Amino acid sequence: MMSSALQRGIFQIADLGLAKIHSLPTHARNKPSSTPRETLRYRPPEAYPKISRSYDMWGMGCIILEWIIWLVYGIEGLTKFSQQAFPEDFDAFWLSGSDDRPLRPVVVSWMNHMTNTCLVDGEQCYSIALRRLLMFVRERLLVPDATDRDIGDTSQQHVDDDRVPIYVTPASDVTLVSSISGRARSRESCIELEKISSIPLDIPNYMHNPKIDMRGPIGRLPIISNKLLMPSSTSNSRLPR
Repeated sequence: MMSSALQRGIFQIADLGLAKIHSLPTHARNKPSSTPRETLRYRPPEAYPKISRSYDMWGMGCIILEWIIWLVYGIEGLTKFSQQAFPEDFDAFWLSGSDDRPLRPVVVSWMNHMTNTCLVDGEQCYSIALRRLLMFVRERLLVPDATDRDIGDTSQQHVDDDRVPIYVTPASDVTLVSSISGRARSRESCIELEKISSIPLDIPNYMHNPKIDMRGPIGRLPIISNKLLMPSSTSNSRLPR
């Protein structure tokens, strides 16, 4: 499971739940990972059990979205989001019962609500930095992968038992990965996050606008009908009626 920590004034996100010590870096390993499974909520909609860099980009998008909700609405808002979006512990950010596996309507509703209210484009934006981060998550991370096979992966280590396969990419090929379409790759994500975290001199209140009252209408949580979570009569997935 992903978790966060504050240490010496630096916000950190780390994969502590599945972390373990490796003697070699990822690109130099020639043996598959023996880790049995991943955090179910953050798994991407690709064919299971593909583990790749793009897989991690989806998971990072899920974590960042939850982090933004927590920053904007507090722990109460994050708890409400989790209750609405994930009624069951094994639920992911996408609908497993659908062929195209789209994002859950509740997840989409929360992102749209924030971009139309507290993180709207303009003077009423609570945080321009958070808006840009949310837009990157919505447009470049929580989207389908460009191909069924991660183009950044050059080979796969196969195993005969239940261990999860690991995809290996030579370090020299990493910079050649294209991220024009589909989900952003790690290099593009690093560049974009660096841009977002750099405070522009010509934009006042870039990180936080103290003039915005989050207790007013603009800071209210989205109102989502319970019908959105009702199971369909023809499917076990929670599709909107």
